[in-house]
Amino acid sequence: MRPLRILIAEDNDDHAELIMDVLEESSCPSVVDRKINGRDLLDYIELLAAAGPNVPLPELILLDIKMPLVNGISALEHLKKHPTLKKIPVIMLSTSANAQEVERCYELGANSYIVKPFDHTEFEDKLRNLRGYWSETTLLPQIVSGAMNDKPGSD
Repeated sequence: MRPLRILIAEDNDDHAELIMDVLEESSCPSVVDRKINGRDLLDYIELLAAAGPNVPLPELILLDIKMPLVNGISALEHLKKHPTLKKIPVIMLSTSANAQEVERCYELGANSYIVKPFDHTEFEDKLRNLRGYWSETTLLPQIVSGAMNDKPGSD
């Protein structure tokens, strides 16, 4: 089984560590990169997108909303305007259930919006459900910088 490439943009070290721990528990292998603010996320992913047709891009982005330099909503807007990057599923993570914020994220193309509960165990459960859905249930596009991999059955 090919590893799932996941990019996490999370400035809270405790949240990032918990996310990575839950991803490591999965029967589906994953390669996880982490960026601590929206500017680093955008710089990194644009560098990958410009690197050439053989450079794999993340297949899933977990994006915290409240980050320094560039917040998650602005980063989402930028990602979803890019012709190649817009194909990457983006899961928004927030401690807020603000209806306007939720609505805005979906308007911009978010694939999911998850409220991070304050209870550690409840957050782990949500992350396990998320991991199972995106790594074991859903078929994700294989995106390489600049183009989709269009060979049927290729890994």
